[in-house]
Formats: sequence, C-alpha cells, structure tokens
Amino acid sequence: MKDHNLTGQLHRGEYIETYLSTLRKQYEEEVRSIEWLNATQYNIEQIKDRLLSKYKIGPVKLLDSIPSTPKRITKTFKNDWGQSYQKDVQEMEISLGFEGDGYLFLCTLSQNQIVYPEYDSIDNLNKFIRFRIVLETLDKAEYDRKVNKIRTDFGVNIPTINKDISSYSITLENSIDEIINKQLDFVKKKESFLNEIGLVKNSFGQEITPQIIKKKVIPQINKPSEDKRSKNSYVTLKQDIYQDILTTINNVGKAIEKKPNIYKEKDEPALRDILLLFLETRYEGTTATGETFNKSGKTDILLKYANTGENLFVGECKIWRGKNDFFNAIDQLLGYLTLRDTKTALIIFV
Repeated sequence: MKDHNLTGQLHRGEYIETYLSTLRKQYEEEVRSIEWLNATQYNIEQIKDRLLSKYKIGPVKLLDSIPSTPKRITKTFKNDWGQSYQKDVQEMEISLGFEGDGYLFLCTLSQNQIVYPEYDSIDNLNKFIRFRIVLETLDKAEYDRKVNKIRTDFGVNIPTINKDISSYSITLENSIDEIINKQLDFVKKKESFLNEIGLVKNSFGQEITPQIIKKKVIPQINKPSEDKRSKNSYVTLKQDIYQDILTTINNVGKAIEKKPNIYKEKDEPALRDILLLFLETRYEGTTATGETFNKSGKTDILLKYANTGENLFVGECKIWRGKNDFFNAIDQLLGYLTLRDTKTALIIFV
C-alpha cells in the first residue's frame, strides 16, 4: 500500500489497473522471497492471513468529518474592481474520515469525473482527508456548504472506484492460494533434488549442510605375478560401478542445467571440468584426468586405476551441433579406444 500523506490532483495519477497490477506483483514477490526451507515448516494459513490483511482493498467509503477549533487569521481578498484588501476571518482544519485505500482517490479510473478540490493531504495511515476552510463569519450554513463541497468532490467517483477494484478484491484470496501452492510445489521438487544430489537439511531447518558421502571403492584387483599373468589380461570396471559413473554424470548435468550462471558462456573444456571434479572426488583407487592422450588422440575424461594406471573409463564431451557432428563424435571416440577400453560414454551438452 502507498504511504500516508498523499497529495495530487484527484483521479489524474496512474491508471488504477496499473496500481492493482503492482500490488499483485508485490504479493507474488513476497511469497517467493520467503526462505522456504521445507514444505511443512510454516503455518500456511498464517501466511495467507498476513498477505490478505496487507493487500486486501476494501470498498472506499466516506465517514464523518472532524473540525478543529476556529482560528482567527488575516486574509487578503480582492474586490470587484481587482483591488486588494485584508480582512480577519476564521480558519478551520477539517479531517474527513474514510475507509479503504486513500491512494485510489488519485488513480485514473475506467471512467471518472475530474474535480479539483482544495485539500492539504490524504492521510492513508490514519484514514483522514485533511483540508482547510475559511469562514468570513461563524455561520453554520456556510460551514456545512464548504465541508459538503469537499465531501462531494471526493465522493463523486467512489462508485467507479469500488467497481474498478471489485475484480481484484474478489480474486485476491484465490490468487494468493495459487501462488503459495506453486511455491510449495517448487519447494517439494527442490527437496527431492537436494536428496538426489546428497544434500539434506539439518534438524533446525535453518540451513542446508552437505551429507558426508562415502567414496565408491573400486575393487582391488588380485594381480597374478608377471610370469603367470596372461598377456591379454586387463583390469575392467564392474557393471554397477560403470552404471554409477553414468548416473553421476547425468545427475550433475541435471543439476547444473538449473543454474545458468554455472554454464552460460562456458565452452566444452569448462563444462568437462565440472564433470571431472565430481568423478575424481567420488571414487577411491582411481585418478581422473582431462585432455589425456589415449591411442590416437586426446580424450576429454579418462578414469584410471591408481594401482596399475590402466584405463577404467573413457569419456568424450561434445556440444551438440547437429547430426553429422554427432556421428563424427562417435567415430572420434571409437578412435581413442583400445581393445581394453570397454567402459566409455559420449557426453553431449545441448
């Protein structure tokens, strides 16, 4: 809502629909700005009641006026011939009460009559229209005439005001419900995502702390002695570890695609390094390198068995540039592989 002590010409300001749209954006942003740590942390009804109380706009209505004690002042007047003269008069401050949002008196309506009342301010906090009247004599009829003139000027467009805000008022509660429900759906999806990537909330629900992740162990290989070992024997990954590597790469990809600042304006090597970071910290007994020579070229991701230096996993990263480049990438990857490289992947950034 607008601050108190508003001034300006009546119904000559911003369009009322613009003002109502601003209010909608404000309560939408307020819902989003709540630090929703989990879907059950807050009393949703309390949040709704607070928003309704803050953004609800009731019908505008004029109430009684409260006069101050008359004060004698000297005022300058002009006669019929344009000559100035001074005269002692009685000045009174009047507070005309109202209900509703006083800023609506300044908004341009769908249809409105233009009036130019002389007033000091609209006190939107205490709900008073403050103005002054000058009485040449302490006459009740003159007092009523001048007060009623201001009252008529402020009241002439009230029916249109209330008509223009009716749709906003009727739909406010449902609109707040819809925004909160969307936010709760997002929070639930976020909780699921955090669990998938190994992040959990502490018992106080105040901050997110990383769960200690035990590294995947690459099983130790009982190597035969050199004289007993076949020339064709080699180390290879178990299928479940290979599948874990693929799942890890996929999960990291899904995570970073929701964070544009991580990937925007990044080239292929920069994106490759993000995957490499997760792989080299996830598995014991391995080393992970990028841009490493293997057979006929440099492969983007190479996971080696630490004990023997033998290849466990070969990955090639590419940015999607069409079908032909995709087929070329497959040929390139196959060109890097030896007969012992049985676990590999082509990773496409689209």
